[in-house]
Amino acid sequence: DEFQNAAEEFGIPKTKDFNTGNNHGCGYFQVTEKDGFRCSTAVGYLNPIKQRQNLKITTQTRPFLRRKLPQRIIKGANSYLGLILKFTHKTKLLKL
Repeated sequence: DEFQNAAEEFGIPKTKDFNTGNNHGCGYFQVTEKDGFRCSTAVGYLNPIKQRQNLKITTQTRPFLRRKLPQRIIKGANSYLGLILKFTHKTKLLKL
């Protein structure tokens, strides 16, 4: 990229990843964007598909994270049928 090359000529190093903790340099930031504008994950990914019949979005839920998530996978003859997850106060079956 010409802009990065020009910056490098002035002593500003090229930076491939700004997530390493050292933000000194010239490079591209990794962002979620839609139509050229930064947006949240919900706007970029969930809102376009939230009307799907096979998708249920829940809020204010947090599964217990105990080394294994999910707690159990339900298998059918030729496919996976669901996952059993343990939430704060209950165990739930999530059908696939």
